[in-house]
Formats: sequence, structure tokens, C-alpha cells
Amino acid sequence: MLALSSYCDLVKDDLGEEGLILWVYFNVFTGTAEQLPDRYLEMGKMLDELSEADRLSF
Repeated sequence: MLALSSYCDLVKDDLGEEGLILWVYFNVFTGTAEQLPDRYLEMGKMLDELSEADRLSF
């Protein structure tokens, strides 16, 4: 959460590719992946199926 918040503070209104990955990862980590927009659901589901160790190396 701190990494995503810090990133958002730096880039303000544009998450960029790195920020989108952090945002999707955060949603999976907090168990809210089902709330992702349709275009990111597949990535969220893929991350959710991985073990925590594998998720960190994704």
C-alpha cells in the first residue's frame, strides 16, 4: 500500500504502466480483485491464482 501511495504522489494523475501493475497487485493483495475494471480482471485473476512467493516474482 505504501509503494502504491508513494507512486501516486509522484506521478499525480497518470499511473503509467508501473502504477497500473502496482494497482492491480494491491487489489489482489487486499482481496478486492473482483472490483477491477474488466480490462484488468484477467491479470488480477492470474495473480490471484499464484502463491504469495510466486506473486512477488511476477
